[in-house]
Amino acid sequence: MEREWSEGPPSWDETAVKAGLSLIPMVGDVALVILEDVKARRKARVQEYAQAVSDASDHSRLQDVLSSDERVADLLVAGAFAASRTSMRAKRIAMGRVVAQATEDDAQVDTLGLVMSALADLDSPHFAALGRLARVGEGHRSGAQACARTVLKPVIEALARHGTLNRAATADGALTVVGVSAFGHRLLDYVSADEPDEPKF
Repeated sequence: MEREWSEGPPSWDETAVKAGLSLIPMVGDVALVILEDVKARRKARVQEYAQAVSDASDHSRLQDVLSSDERVADLLVAGAFAASRTSMRAKRIAMGRVVAQATEDDAQVDTLGLVMSALADLDSPHFAALGRLARVGEGHRSGAQACARTVLKPVIEALARHGTLNRAATADGALTVVGVSAFGHRLLDYVSADEPDEPKF
């Protein structure tokens, strides 16, 4: 798990990073400025995620569930770490909604854990590709195959790993993308809901 900088006195890790960056010839001071900017940006991202959790939750229920269900507490923390690392605002808001949903329906917590895991792992390139594939529509196998061929292989592999794609075997036994799974559509719904300033995939 990635270490976050503390708000109090700097940790040894932070001191080591600053000392190392300061030694870079010609750009050491600039690197330190960038480090401080990154810290501030990550803090703002986590605050935005926390606000999304708060906006979508019943506060008293949220407090009760977080103190009694470690699965939901784990979701909250996992979302915070993922939010700090992504520049994709819609993803940060979506992860906040996932936590809020988990406080409302105990039976869905494990499924929502899968949603959070996928959201944490996937980012803008993945959702852009998933959106293009979804626009092809179900039943257009050749169109989905052609679209998938334009996507970088690591992106397709990540999408497949999270079960967002429907795939079928070709004549030679290889797997080819034939569409977007129900889970893939669900993720797209999460990242596109109520976000007018984000591009719709």
